[in-house]
Amino acid sequence: MTGSKKAKDYGNVPFNSYGHPDGTGFRPNFRALWHLQVLNVIDNIEDFTGGVWEDVARRAEMDSPTRIVIIDTPVDYRHPSLKGAIDEGAMYDFSRNLDGVFVVPEPEPRSADSASREALKIAASNSSLSIAVSVAEEIEFLIDSTKGIPRSTQPINIIKKFGAHGTAVAGLIGGRPTDVNFLKLDPFKGETLKGENKPSKTQELSLKLPYAGINPFCRIIPVSISASPTPKMLLRAVQYTRLLAPDIVVVADSWDRPRGWKTKAKYGIWRKLDRRFRSLCREATVFCAAGNEALDKVVYPANLCVTPGGPWAVGACDEGGADLSYSPDITKLHPILGKAIKTLSSEVPRFDRDMTRIDPWHIIDKDLGRPNPYGEYPPRDIVTTDCPGRSGYNPSPYEYDPVTRDRNGPHYELASLFTRFAGTSASAAIAAGLASLFPGSELDAARRARLAADDAYYEDHSDDIVDAEVPADPISKKLLNCQLAAMVLAGRTPS
Repeated sequence: MTGSKKAKDYGNVPFNSYGHPDGTGFRPNFRALWHLQVLNVIDNIEDFTGGVWEDVARRAEMDSPTRIVIIDTPVDYRHPSLKGAIDEGAMYDFSRNLDGVFVVPEPEPRSADSASREALKIAASNSSLSIAVSVAEEIEFLIDSTKGIPRSTQPINIIKKFGAHGTAVAGLIGGRPTDVNFLKLDPFKGETLKGENKPSKTQELSLKLPYAGINPFCRIIPVSISASPTPKMLLRAVQYTRLLAPDIVVVADSWDRPRGWKTKAKYGIWRKLDRRFRSLCREATVFCAAGNEALDKVVYPANLCVTPGGPWAVGACDEGGADLSYSPDITKLHPILGKAIKTLSSEVPRFDRDMTRIDPWHIIDKDLGRPNPYGEYPPRDIVTTDCPGRSGYNPSPYEYDPVTRDRNGPHYELASLFTRFAGTSASAAIAAGLASLFPGSELDAARRARLAADDAYYEDHSDDIVDAEVPADPISKKLLNCQLAAMVLAGRTPS
């Protein structure tokens, strides 16, 4: 996504000054990783130099990389840009079985993934969490403890279905540059008997995919749930996450908690989930998407940010720090307990009684031109990883799975590997990536300090606190623009 103009040239230029841009349709060309430069993660977008990555890479090599759990739809760990970023030894899937199953039954021997599986086995044997028993049994089922070799004769439920949302969140946090095999095609002139457009191979090339997330040196552990999870599924996922003891947890979606969950007997499982999730928030730094549903409220579980030791609620802003049209007003949260931040995301069209936001870059008619944008509309999108092939947000035109045997391909096309991404889901992922750039000791110290402050305040004001949005004096002074968001998350005071 490069063009003759630099990405920064499109920052605050009036719409009528663009003329007819060179990008697709009416959208100007922009670099796919422009957000890394805006967030001060790197200084030079051409070669990834400068910024903080050098220090982060050194820490990851000398100590251990930051461990980030994503509770989301199943991540397509086979994506070439996620190679090395996903902890294949610990990732677990509850979306099809409440007992859960390891997505990769047998990690590669003598690898970081294999060491992770062994560490998890030890943690499960020493844990008092109820889920530790079933995890330990699953590990013993997969590995013959008497011989120490994979029990390859046992039937294994290998996960083959993946979620575009979880894959997008993972890539935005920790995608890594890589190489892929590409087939230069001579398109088939016609249709097969099944009506499929199948190309014919002409030449195989090795191409570089220079995509990178906020922290390409972290380790991501997907804990998978379905797109419409049950409370039991969520409870199991939360408990497994606690067993992993990660540094950071990301919940980039809302959980549909029913009305009356506090009092009705049939919703006891939701009350139990609420308690366990709050426990998780006291053990790790947790980021939750604030939601895209209503401007006057924060969705669950992000709304627990107003409770002692709750998670961070993450809203969305543009590169200047202004709220995007769908982001909830997080300045109305409790002025002391409200843990909220806004960081970078993409705008999305909106048309309702309160606001009209039409994407002026979306091609409507080449002759009639762009629609009236009704105000400023950012021309650049957040770009992240997508499920390869035909199952993601940006499906391939070809009927094939490019990573069935080898994540490096061969690929007929590369467009389906990536997608546009927006909402507070994107901003929550970016917030987690920013926080992971800080040393684990600093992040942990900041979490403990905030937890102590929350508990102290709650002890003195427990009668005044409710489990809901609390209108109060705005806390916008605490909410810095996206370039400084990481400093807030790590408890630092910017100069």
